[in-house]
Amino acid sequence: MNESFRTSFRRPVVPAPWRRGMKAGIVNPSGNAAVIHGNRLSTGILHLAEDLGGGVLCTVPDQPFNSYRALSPQAAANELHGYFKRADVALILCSIGGFTTNAVLKYIDWDILRASPKHICGYSDATALLLAIKAMTNQVVLMGPALMPQWGDPRGPMPFTRQSFMNAITLSGGSWLSRPSSEWVDPRIPWDGNPPESIHELIKRPTSWRALRSGTATGQLVGGNVETLNMLIGTPYLPSFRQSLLFLEATGAEAHPPRFHRALVHMRDAGLLDDVRAVLLGRSPELTVDGVDLVESILLDVFPSQDVPVVIDVDFGHTEPALTIPFGLVGTITCGKNRSELMIHAV
Repeated sequence: MNESFRTSFRRPVVPAPWRRGMKAGIVNPSGNAAVIHGNRLSTGILHLAEDLGGGVLCTVPDQPFNSYRALSPQAAANELHGYFKRADVALILCSIGGFTTNAVLKYIDWDILRASPKHICGYSDATALLLAIKAMTNQVVLMGPALMPQWGDPRGPMPFTRQSFMNAITLSGGSWLSRPSSEWVDPRIPWDGNPPESIHELIKRPTSWRALRSGTATGQLVGGNVETLNMLIGTPYLPSFRQSLLFLEATGAEAHPPRFHRALVHMRDAGLLDDVRAVLLGRSPELTVDGVDLVESILLDVFPSQDVPVVIDVDFGHTEPALTIPFGLVGTITCGKNRSELMIHAV
């Protein structure tokens, strides 16, 4: 790690490494898919238990709280508290994303979370929970796979996804290097087919992390879904992005280039982007593939400094396979025309 950065870096709280036989708990901070797609939930629990070599705890209501939430915000907070209080649970995994994870945050007792740090992982709307935990407890959190999209697949996660996730929860020291996957697929498939489709059987395309502005930068890893981040501005639940490698992702309507541009401008004008060291944009079929020319001009407009490397089509977010990114640790991104890689430094 760069020594000048080390001196200004606030050491995060790092959960103990995962060991086989420990238990995992599934939380439902927002979307109701765990209630609606019971078969995929069961498949995900079986695959996750096989990968972890330990028990997976999960309870869901017979009926969703409403048309877009599995649980009420208060019940979702209590579910989270329950797992953090259990000494035998070392990992908490979100079932899926959604739209209103931010509604849960005011009901969380942060002292419960501070008392027993645990690995917690999710992406998309669940990054509201991850960023709030980082802001309120200084704990390292994981932007990575969720139970139903990845482990709920008939064949489980893609090997690249599984390996990156296991690296993040098991390594206790040193550094590890992440390079682009060899190929990727568009994971937007229906979950109610008979038999269900698997991402492993989809058309595969070659992978490339594409540098819009080459360079090397070191900073604290942080970021999330672009619209979810915007919903946290002005609240106590958004950590600082200063001296960061900023990971951003978008999908669906939020990946429409004008809407994506508007969200980034709001972040810039709110002062969030003043000291970002590098920008990494996760692969999005709607944005970095179909709208690639526009997204390049948007990013170079919002991040005009020639000292800030910018790389797109990185393996995270709504894509398969996907990295697990430990927000709160420090990383070094090196990106250029012929090679891009991310080194993550354990504290």
